[in-house]
Amino acid sequence: MSKLEELANKLFNMKPDEKLIKTLKGEVMIPSKDIKK
Repeated sequence: MSKLEELANKLFNMKPDEKLIKTLKGEVMIPSKDIKK
């Protein structure tokens, strides 16, 4: 399991709010310039 998958599992197990989910997705899928939005 990759570190990213471990982080995702920890966040999901904690039932993160939408901001954390968006942040996690942003770090994975979105160019860094868009994360600040």
